[in-house]
Amino acid sequence: MGKPVKSKNVKPTPSIKAGSFEAIVDYASDGIVLINSRSQIQYANTSLKNILGYTSREILGKPFSSLAYEEDISLLQSKLDTIRAEERSVFLLRSVHKNGDPFWTEYTLTNLLNNPAVKGVVVNIRGLQQKPYEDATRSRQLLSTISDNIADGIFLGVMGGSFQYVNRAFLKLSGYETLEQMRNVKPYHLFVQTRRWSEIKNQLKRNKSVRNEQALFNRKGSENFWGTISLTAFSDGGREYFVGSVQDITRQKLAEKQLHESRNFLDNVMRTVAAPIFVKDSKHRHVMFNDAFCWFTDLSRRELLGKTDYDFFSKEDCDEYWKIDSHVLKTGKVVLNHEKITLKDGKVKHMLTVKSRYVNDEGEKFVIGFITDITEIRKHEEEINALNANLMGVMESTQESIYAIDTNLRYVAFNKNHARMAKLIYGATIKAGGSSVDYLKGSKEESWLVAELKRALKGENFVSEQRINQSHYRDKYIETTYNPIFGSRNTVTGVAVFVRDVTQRRKSEEKLKILNDDLASQNRKLAIQEEDLKSTLEELSERNFELDQLMYKTSHDLRSPLSSILGLVNLANLDPNNYLTYLNKIEGRIKKLDEFIRSMLNYGRVNRGEIHFEEIALERLIHDCIRELDHLENFAAVKTEVRVKKNNRIFRSDLLRIRIIIGNIISNAYKYYNPVVKSRLKVDVTVNAASTQLIFRDNGIGIKREHLRKIFDMFYRATERSQGSGLGMYIVKQAVDKLKGTIHVKSTFGKGTEIKIILPNN
Repeated sequence: MGKPVKSKNVKPTPSIKAGSFEAIVDYASDGIVLINSRSQIQYANTSLKNILGYTSREILGKPFSSLAYEEDISLLQSKLDTIRAEERSVFLLRSVHKNGDPFWTEYTLTNLLNNPAVKGVVVNIRGLQQKPYEDATRSRQLLSTISDNIADGIFLGVMGGSFQYVNRAFLKLSGYETLEQMRNVKPYHLFVQTRRWSEIKNQLKRNKSVRNEQALFNRKGSENFWGTISLTAFSDGGREYFVGSVQDITRQKLAEKQLHESRNFLDNVMRTVAAPIFVKDSKHRHVMFNDAFCWFTDLSRRELLGKTDYDFFSKEDCDEYWKIDSHVLKTGKVVLNHEKITLKDGKVKHMLTVKSRYVNDEGEKFVIGFITDITEIRKHEEEINALNANLMGVMESTQESIYAIDTNLRYVAFNKNHARMAKLIYGATIKAGGSSVDYLKGSKEESWLVAELKRALKGENFVSEQRINQSHYRDKYIETTYNPIFGSRNTVTGVAVFVRDVTQRRKSEEKLKILNDDLASQNRKLAIQEEDLKSTLEELSERNFELDQLMYKTSHDLRSPLSSILGLVNLANLDPNNYLTYLNKIEGRIKKLDEFIRSMLNYGRVNRGEIHFEEIALERLIHDCIRELDHLENFAAVKTEVRVKKNNRIFRSDLLRIRIIIGNIISNAYKYYNPVVKSRLKVDVTVNAASTQLIFRDNGIGIKREHLRKIFDMFYRATERSQGSGLGMYIVKQAVDKLKGTIHVKSTFGKGTEIKIILPNN
């Protein structure tokens, strides 16, 4: 108990015989205990047994704190420390009976440390009723259970002092383990900005309460967190207290930040995309659109904002828009529709629209639309339809059975004579898209016809003669001519088949001899006709191929590459002698468009997909990525070396993002190789327990110093030789960031580049 302090007004001890004194004390109703300066029990009367169950002999020499309930020992110790400066202290305390039951008792401490006859502290212990303690215990247990099982941090403190009570949630939020640790913490210590606590405290003093004030809080040993704090001030026993709660809103703040960034990103994307984009609310009013939409409609932002289509366009067109928009808002289905728009100058545009529904957090519904201008495509469609009509006229003008099939042996086209013969001989009703051989199953013709069609699909042009012996076409001979149809890449896309009856030729040799000259002449004419028809079919195939390509590109809302392709087609029509040259250039534009679309798809996968960690065989993955790039022109010119040091460790990460990172970097090494040196690419991988390091070194053309800081920017191209979309290194950076890794680039222009990536090993 430390050095004793002299007591004020010490009264002289009366002279009483020892035996009489002990008798008086033992018959007292209170338990009486004498403790020395070290808080050890020096004496206890017999009444203590009636209260606590202990005899004097059982507790002599024991610490006085052994009589108190475990949770009240600290209170008892503080009272003993205080009594050194006081004469008397009376307080309630939970004591523990010898049988282990706790109960409420009243303690009276009298300081007689300076009395030479006593030299200790006299303690009077009076037992209280059990029921109030039980009720209080149940109430405190209920309150403690509620407090410890709610998510919000609950606390109680002295105004200008320290915390007196905190629940488990508050300890978890603040990073402390016990209330005892919190007693040394002032409230302002928890605020990142102490000025914020001063503002809240002043508001509390004025209004006696504070509700849902946001602040940035410190968390011991961890990152700060955002929270909302509510406080109430009250007085008790002349002291000012505050009680309150704290709620963690870090995720909410992060979500708000991400929402703001997403909106900015969406606005930038809309402005960047060349295709017209618009957003309508549930009342069909235009609430958002990009510059391309203004250009497409020939209307300004001020004219469009908040207006419906009926304010500008024809009722006929608007009725169609309204019907489709209403369907999308009601069902939430994505609708692809062909629409037209009549501008204020009377010009009509055809467009392909993709409309979908978006519902925000407040339940408001919007229509998001993407437009592709297909006015020129419709013009070419009409030309192709006219060409198809002419072709069908040619096919129907002959008595031969003519048909064309695709690589799956399905009908692409046929004339009426072929349909009539299929019905007459086999009882089959044929149609475009149907099988050209299924109705022959079980017949003798099935085996040789399938074999000859497959032979022609390999690129061989030949003539076959076969005998037909069916009930409605008995003992007949047919001559079949097979002409492969080649696409733009000189690959077979189908076969044109010409069938004619040559029965008379086989059965009448003499007549054939007489008519030999005429037959030769007819054969020559037929050959010319066949060549004309073949040419027409090839031209039709080319037209259909171009249309398919155009439809595919426009579905991805990328108008610029489509315009380039259409320009090359027009040049080819003006200069047919160099058709192959223009086709090669068209192929280059398509590859570039495909790479851009693939880059956009990779970007979507990297930023929105969920991260899935799994074991990755890095060496095999790198070789797979290399093999996937063997189509590049410079692939064979670059010697690639791969070295992987596993150190008996397993690499775990997100397979999709790792593949995108490796594929993009290796692809750049091939694209931007240096043709004047012996090109090489070295890939070094080191797998450790905590992280994995990937280093890519090449001796390509390198990157100029002024471009190094910008190579991770979206759509940035660091060289005029760039063949890509400007998204590759941006996507790599996004993927590395998603995996919480780092990437560093060193490059010397004309000598090569080194890219170092460090990824955590999960």
